[in-house]
Amino acid sequence: RAARVANRMRGSIRFLTLHGVEIHSHISFPLVLVWAAWQGAMSGGWIGAAFDVLSVTLLFACVLLHEMGHSLEAQRLGLPVRRITLFPIGGVAELGLLPEKPGQEFRIALAGPAVNLALGLALGGVAAAWIILVGREPRQAVVAAFDSPSALGLLLYLVAANASLAAFNLIPAFP
Repeated sequence: RAARVANRMRGSIRFLTLHGVEIHSHISFPLVLVWAAWQGAMSGGWIGAAFDVLSVTLLFACVLLHEMGHSLEAQRLGLPVRRITLFPIGGVAELGLLPEKPGQEFRIALAGPAVNLALGLALGGVAAAWIILVGREPRQAVVAAFDSPSALGLLLYLVAANASLAAFNLIPAFP
């Protein structure tokens, strides 16, 4: 048993524990941040690099919250959760036991996209309020938000990312 656990642990680093769930990062994950910094630097120097690293970090915070949605629902149903691992292409929540009833599996599967839907709506509300408070025409405000790094552009990016994560994860397929 110890050898199996050691093999699973190879290739990832634990960096946090949330609600009794170990959160791991695959060792290749920092390459995503390096890539984001390089991409940002090519178009916007140091500010662009920092902005793109922040954007990717917040995107993966949303992925982590998505996986925590699955994990918390599994725990609520009495199923242990071993860990969550973040990979460059997303995240995976590893359950200690599989659900016995299809209804449980369905609820666990929906919990992650529900988190992204809630995040997208909340961030979208903040972005809409921002545009209204600034008093600009919405289309003009959105175009300006993406002209250069901006907080509004980051909010709108996270709204789109969460909507995409929710929709993609509703496709009935195994990871």
